[in-house]
Amino acid sequence: MIRRPPRSTLFPYTTLFRSRDFIEVEGNDVDDAITIALEKLGASKDDVDVEVLDKPTKGLLGLGAKGAKIRVSLKGQDSVADAEELVKDILSLMNIEAEISQEEADDNILINISGDNLGLLIGRHGNTLDALQYLVNIGANKNKTIRRRVIVDVEGYRRQRITDIKSLAARIVGKVLARQSEIELRPMNAFERKVVHDVVGEYEGVTSASADEGQERHVVISPTT
Repeated sequence: MIRRPPRSTLFPYTTLFRSRDFIEVEGNDVDDAITIALEKLGASKDDVDVEVLDKPTKGLLGLGAKGAKIRVSLKGQDSVADAEELVKDILSLMNIEAEISQEEADDNILINISGDNLGLLIGRHGNTLDALQYLVNIGANKNKTIRRRVIVDVEGYRRQRITDIKSLAARIVGKVLARQSEIELRPMNAFERKVVHDVVGEYEGVTSASADEGQERHVVISPTT
C-alpha cells in the first residue's frame, strides 16, 4: 500500500481574533472598537463585558499611530459550566451515580463520565452516548452567539472507539487493494464515518463514500483503478 505523506492589523474595522466565548477587535478608538464588536456579535452593550487591551496612540506627526484593541465577551456565555451541569442533570434523572471531569481542547469541551456499570449510557454501538452528546450540545449552546462543540465520553469509550475504527479502516483498505473490489462497512454515525474517510484519505489507490440514509448510512471503500 502506498500511503500519502501525511490581514495586517489595520484599523478601523478589524476583527483580530474570534474564539470560544470572546472576540478581539481593533478600532480608531475604544468606542469605535466596541461598536464593531457589538455588530459582529449582534449584541447590545448591556450584554457584553469589555476589556481594553491597548489604548489608541496618536504617534509622532501622525506616523506610527495605533488604534484601540479590545476583548469583548458575552455575559452568561460559560459553555463549559453549562455543559457540565446539563450532564449532571441528565445523570440525576436517570438515577446514575458517576464522576464527571472536563477539559478543553482547541474550541472543544471534552466531558468524561466515569463510574461503575455505565454501559447503559453508551448503548449499542454508542447510540445512547451519541444521543446524550447531541442533547448536551443543544442545551450548552442555547442562546450562545459563539458556539462550542461538546464531546461527551464514558470511561474513554470514544477514544478507544476511534482507535478501533482506524484499525478497521486500515485493514479494509488492505483488503480492497488486494481484491480490487469495493467493501461496505456496517452503519456508523457521522463522526465514525469521518474517521474512516480520514484514514482512507491517507492511502493511494482507494477512495471512500457514504451510502444510504438514516441509521443505515455507512461507508463504502473502493479501489480507484
